[in-house]
Amino acid sequence: MTELTEHPEYGVVAVLPVHFGDLDAMGQLHNARYINLVEQAGEAVLARVGLGYRDGAITHPDMFAAIRELHISYQFPVRSTGPVAVHLWIESLGTSSLRWGFRVHSVDGAVTHAEGHRTVVKVDPATGRSAPWTDETRAATTGLMREPAASTS
Repeated sequence: MTELTEHPEYGVVAVLPVHFGDLDAMGQLHNARYINLVEQAGEAVLARVGLGYRDGAITHPDMFAAIRELHISYQFPVRSTGPVAVHLWIESLGTSSLRWGFRVHSVDGAVTHAEGHRTVVKVDPATGRSAPWTDETRAATTGLMREPAASTS
């Protein structure tokens, strides 16, 4: 089970393990494993708000999404096994797209290992085309926004 805590400013923080098999030949976290940590953190966050997988099956239609863009900037390598933290938040939520921001850092927050963003587009499984997020997903993810949505009153 992934440990999730609210970030004091915005989003959530997941603490995840780095295993020996995640390290490269130099004893550092392999570059591809950073995004795996971000994916695991995102899966835990979505499961917490009722969007996830159960017994290998998708539990909500908004879980059909494709990655449109991924940007990661590596700052300082993870040099051992043990826990690392992933700070995850929503930067924007459009009609059919969602842009996650992330920071992989030491558990105490002192060292940033990598940071970036990941944009996904909701896909209609029948047509393969983009589709709007449901009101349920919009309501469930509001608390993860970095900037509160503007009032439209």
